[in-house]
Amino acid sequence: PGHDWKQSRLFVDIHSSIESKVDFRYVQVLEIENIKRFNINVLYIPDEWRVRCCDTWNDVVTCMQRHNLQQIDFVVMHGAFPHQLPQLWDGAIEMHNPDNFLNITKYIIFIGHIHKYSVYKKIISHGSLDRLAHGEEGPKGWVEVTINSDDTWSHKFIENTNAYYFRTVDMCS
Repeated sequence: PGHDWKQSRLFVDIHSSIESKVDFRYVQVLEIENIKRFNINVLYIPDEWRVRCCDTWNDVVTCMQRHNLQQIDFVVMHGAFPHQLPQLWDGAIEMHNPDNFLNITKYIIFIGHIHKYSVYKKIISHGSLDRLAHGEEGPKGWVEVTINSDDTWSHKFIENTNAYYFRTVDMCS
C-alpha cells in the first residue's frame, strides 16, 4: 500500500466488469487456501504484510499450525529474497529468509516485487511484463509452470517480445 496505493484492488473491479470466468482471488491478508479441486494448499502473503520479515515468518508458522500443516504446496508472496538484489542491499532492507520458505514448500514459491526474472531453487520471480525503470534492460515476460503427476515440475520463461525498449545510458563515463 505504501508504494502502489493499493492499485491492485482495481483488478477486482475489472474482473467483475468483464464478467470473467477466471478463478480470481484478491488477497489482502496472510492466509492459506485449500483448493480441493487440485488437492493443494496455497499460502498467500500480500504486499507489505509486516514491516519486518521475521514477523511475517512468525505469522506463516502460526497460520500453518492453525491449519495443521507441515508443508505448503505453493507460496504466492510479495517481497524480496537476498539472491534477487545486489549484495550492497544485504542488511540495508528487509528480505525474507529463503531457507524458511524452501523448507515448507513442496513445489514453487512465486514472489513479486523485484521486477527482474530470477530463479533460485524453487523460488521463481517472473519479474514484470514490461520495462518500468532503469536497470531493467533484460527480457520481460511471464512464467509458465507445469506440475507433473510424479510431483516433478518444470517452468518456462515466456518473453514479452513487445516490451518497451528501455536502455540506460551512462553519460558521465
